[in-house]
Amino acid sequence: MTKNLFTLMMTLAFTFTSCSKLDGMSENATKASENSGRAADAATDSVGILKRSVIVTRPGAAKEARARAMERLKEAVSIEGKVVEAATYFKAFEYQLWLGNHFDTDEYLQTLYEDAMNEIYRNMKELNKDKKISQTNPTAFRINPWRKKRDANLLALSLGLHKVHGLQITVRPIELELEDGSVFSFEDENMGVSALDLIKEALVRIKKYEEGQIAYGELKPYEVVVYENIEEFVTLINVRYNMILTLALAELTNVEESTIEGFSSIILPTSWRSLDSDYMEINDAKKRKANKYITEAAKLRDFMLANGYMNETYAPIEKTFKRMNNPSRSDEDIVILSTNEQSNINEYYQALETIFQVEGNKVIGVKN
Repeated sequence: MTKNLFTLMMTLAFTFTSCSKLDGMSENATKASENSGRAADAATDSVGILKRSVIVTRPGAAKEARARAMERLKEAVSIEGKVVEAATYFKAFEYQLWLGNHFDTDEYLQTLYEDAMNEIYRNMKELNKDKKISQTNPTAFRINPWRKKRDANLLALSLGLHKVHGLQITVRPIELELEDGSVFSFEDENMGVSALDLIKEALVRIKKYEEGQIAYGELKPYEVVVYENIEEFVTLINVRYNMILTLALAELTNVEESTIEGFSSIILPTSWRSLDSDYMEINDAKKRKANKYITEAAKLRDFMLANGYMNETYAPIEKTFKRMNNPSRSDEDIVILSTNEQSNINEYYQALETIFQVEGNKVIGVKN
């Protein structure tokens, strides 16, 4: 009996002790969970604070970067130097750094697009001495030294339009509605959204509004900015088109492309003679570069014409291409070339014929 009582008491003591330990463990686990939850909340709050601080400080930093780039663009002497700064300028727009999360809402992105279009318009006038570029038509072929310097800045600006910051994240990429009804998505091309993309999309939708396909209220704020200054933005695209063709001429001739004086030399009175192309003498990389320039210019021209906008090939450019003695593509001359040389010449003429009418090895004019 005594033995049984002792066994019962030991069993109860063990049970109560075990329960006490389990209760303590449970309480500790609950506290740990609560602490972990508070730590997670604190971490979330810290991330939120960090994101808010980014939104607060990013506009000022981006604006300062653009201001510095614009000043360096004005100070640079060579065309290449100006283009480098133009690229930096366009990459520094705040919409290029939009992340698409937390405080970076879609509505805020639209505001950033609008701000960008307004600033680009203002800087076009600033670089053009407070004149509209539609009134002066910047070109690489100025003879007047003062106009050369003014136009060089605008030419560089036009060449930087397509630049995209490497950190740009496009959550909902722009889709361009083309004239034939097809849709081009920048997501398909694994590209970000550039200022050039925004202007092109605005031009497409403005034309839709003018044709009664959408209401005025459906235009986005940045598209309205483009519409309000449409002559200037259309002229900017046209300046870019002609400047790309000018770069092709620089590759095809002995023109020194780093200076505005070099471009102007193409059309000096003493040069109104036939102009031999250096196409067969330049290396394959430069040949492909020239082909690429002409093809890119053609794409821009086709886009503008397909959507009912003005596109003009400047007379000095057309006349220079018409004067140029291009490499022969007759059967007897082609057959003696290497396969690689034949391919390069075929690509060259394919590029030329996207813009110009060509007979034999001579350009006879711009396509209608």
